[in-house]
Amino acid sequence: MPMELRKIFFSNEEVEVAARRYCMSTGKPLPRADTMYATFNDDIDAMVILHFCCSDRRDPTVVRLTCAEAREALVGFCKRARIPLPRAGKKVLWPQSDGIALMITLESLCDPATMPEISQPVSLRPISGHG
Repeated sequence: MPMELRKIFFSNEEVEVAARRYCMSTGKPLPRADTMYATFNDDIDAMVILHFCCSDRRDPTVVRLTCAEAREALVGFCKRARIPLPRAGKKVLWPQSDGIALMITLESLCDPATMPEISQPVSLRPISGHG
């Protein structure tokens, strides 16, 4: 059965925006500071790590998002940006050095058994002037 694969790449800045919005909407504590930078890795417990420069030692200087939280943040980013995503698609994150790719796989609803047979053999012929 055919399978569709879609890749949506999010830059560092887009991941930071998505992560901050996610934290604000879920009540996850954020420091009162600007993000210095974000790091991404394959750790399911800390896939996205936002690093902050804080003057108040009571505020966290690092905020970690699990794989599930990062996925939810990026799906929310897509919804706000009106980027269509298939609901039934399996969504997997692929961290890279300069951002994160959201990989979506979707099985085809096409049943090969119901496809019409080709009644005559198909032969390919070169187009004149092209070989």
